Amino acid sequence: MVAQVARHWTVVAGIDDAATLAAAHWSVQAGDAALASAAAKKPSPGTKVPPPCGLVPQRARDTLVRLGNALYSCGRGIEAEDRFREAFQLANALNDDQLVARAALGLCKAFATAKSTANE
Repeated sequence: MVAQVARHWTVVAGIDDAATLAAAHWSVQAGDAALASAAAKKPSPGTKVPPPCGLVPQRARDTLVRLGNALYSCGRGIEAEDRFREAFQLANALNDDQLVARAALGLCKAFATAKSTANE
């Protein structure tokens, strides 16, 4: 159901730029729902199990930072900060210095924006 709503808003956003934020919101919700659903299911025989942390592909490692940047760009700073923190924790667990740096830069950006907004 959430995936259908996300698809709907994506189509609308292709026609009307004002719907871009809604499309991004519902796409993230659909991803979260899919992740929760996958986590709740026990793998059946023959199901591929995710690789151990050290074998997580680089593209998957970048997802949290990319999501944080997208949320930040949409003015959703608190959610962006949460994603950057998650990316930072994952990077530390994987000993991925490049991802640590990208997550830290995202956190600095979110923090600086929150601080300047609070002073206004």
